[in-house]
Amino acid sequence: MVKRIARVTVVLALLLGQAAVASATQTVSEDALRETLHHLKMRQYSEAVKASKNALSTAREQHGNTHPTVAKALRYLAHACWKMGYLPRAETYYRQALDLYGTLSEKQPVDESIATLELAMLIHHRGEHPQEAETLYLLAKNRYEAVLGGEHPEIAVVLVNLASLYQSEGNCSQVETLLKRALAINEKYFGPDSFKTRDTVTYLALYYRSQGQFDNAETLYRRLLDFFEKRLDSDHPFLVNPLNDLAGLYRAQGRDEAAEEIYKRVLFIQEHNLPEPHALIGNALWNLADFYTDLDEYDQAESLYVRAVDNFKKALGSGNILLITLLRSQAGFYEKQGKLLRAEVIYRRILETSVQLYGENQPLLLPYLGDLARVHRVMGNSQQAEILYKQILDIRSLTGGKNQFHLNNPFLIMARHYRDIGKLNEAEEFYKRALAVIGDSFEGDNQGLAELLNELGRFFQEAQKAAKQHPNGKDN
Repeated sequence: MVKRIARVTVVLALLLGQAAVASATQTVSEDALRETLHHLKMRQYSEAVKASKNALSTAREQHGNTHPTVAKALRYLAHACWKMGYLPRAETYYRQALDLYGTLSEKQPVDESIATLELAMLIHHRGEHPQEAETLYLLAKNRYEAVLGGEHPEIAVVLVNLASLYQSEGNCSQVETLLKRALAINEKYFGPDSFKTRDTVTYLALYYRSQGQFDNAETLYRRLLDFFEKRLDSDHPFLVNPLNDLAGLYRAQGRDEAAEEIYKRVLFIQEHNLPEPHALIGNALWNLADFYTDLDEYDQAESLYVRAVDNFKKALGSGNILLITLLRSQAGFYEKQGKLLRAEVIYRRILETSVQLYGENQPLLLPYLGDLARVHRVMGNSQQAEILYKQILDIRSLTGGKNQFHLNNPFLIMARHYRDIGKLNEAEEFYKRALAVIGDSFEGDNQGLAELLNELGRFFQEAQKAAKQHPNGKDN
């Protein structure tokens, strides 16, 4: 009897030990998922990638390849890669997650809906396949409605994004209806004065503004502003956002005096409530500087830019993305005036800071490389511009991105660069590479495509003339 009890005790101990190991492994994967989510919320995307990969490998080790935890880890990894600028990788992980959700015996309808929506948003963001983005948005909407009902705020999120897609494609017939439904959902769920509702009011106002329906837009902006003015002092910081929106509307209408008055009021509010230096003071200075730049009042704008940069730098540090964005605006201000040396110094500083932030050969560097290359090209520094343009092409190749065609495509820019400096062989090669991606990027008639084909026709005519003048080679 004692031996039997002993054997049972040993078996129980072994079983409990195995259960403890399994529980510990499961806890590790769940902890890694929680860690990933924390990094995503804190916008620490590089760390989120590491944590999600850890969660993925641990979940596969514990559960195999077909388990909800694996699907969730893939979704988190996709989101982190998206935020890091690795769009093709992110798309791959989202599709793997959705394929896995579709095979699970234990369905995860909410998680599957989230993955569907996020993939739709990614494809929408890439701008390559709007029809697939629309299909995914509608699928996400249907899935959410089946699980959560037709008046859940997640439905409003889908509707707002779908409206944005339709508007970007010029299909505006449904935009107002979608945004009004999203507004009604948020008003009912959160209340008429909630942050979510006010965001949707802003989207609808922006739509009206884009359609030239300025009276409708102003009514909505006034609704937002009146809410705060009735409850708060005239210099309360909560007034800043609706005031900025209203100023932007007045700028679009050409009501410059009214816009200037509001921008100055916003600057007063921020300076009255905040210690300088402060990023929000810097932002108010920035808006006013941009306003004066649009009016070609460069003297007033320049001093405001200098103050804005000083506020951002001292408040946030030199490696902050907001400061980088402001510096791009300041560099563009100098570029607009033809002060290219000043612009070049700032663009170079932006690129150096961005490399420190993101590392070498990262897709997030592309706009900054493009800025610096453009200025060098205009300055006549052909060799330096060529080096930078080739860097852009190398990064696009390394990150696996498709060479989506548009009129500022690096291939086309390189072709024009070589054309302008007389290197016609190289120009022809890059024109051909630009043409090679047209089929995937244009559907039907397109004015931009027609303009490009006309440009190519003129180029080949000039190349033929050059060939006759220089029979030993096309290049001068």
